[in-house]
Amino acid sequence: MSVICPVCGLISDDFQPRYDRLAVICPNCGSFERHRHQILVFNKILRNRIKSDSMILHIAPEECIGEKIRRIGKYTTLDLKMKNVNINASLTEIPLRNSSIDLIWCSHVLEHIKDVDKAIEEIYRVMHVNGFFLVDVPITEKKNYKIEIPN
Repeated sequence: MSVICPVCGLISDDFQPRYDRLAVICPNCGSFERHRHQILVFNKILRNRIKSDSMILHIAPEECIGEKIRRIGKYTTLDLKMKNVNINASLTEIPLRNSSIDLIWCSHVLEHIKDVDKAIEEIYRVMHVNGFFLVDVPITEKKNYKIEIPN
């Protein structure tokens, strides 16, 4: 049986293990399960809604995802500490205009933010009214999050 990586298109016997988990990492692009799932969701639901002039903000950009989505629209990256991003800033103070972003891609970031409510407010402030927020957080038994969507 073969596996196909939806991020890079590799067909392989299996994905590589990581720690105590089997079949996690794509040996070609380095994507994890979450990245492959995100690309599948994006392709199924959002791909036809994002145009070449759409503004895309990739928060704490993963290289394997960035390679895929930077060709789709006007791609910008943001992170507080990473080098080689377009904007070094906190999610609680995003230095972008109101309603300027069509797609915000945010994977495994919110669990690191002290003031999640403020970060969500900022994300909604910069996101276009018809924009999309593709977000995921780790599933864990140790933490509970409550995120309220602003009106």
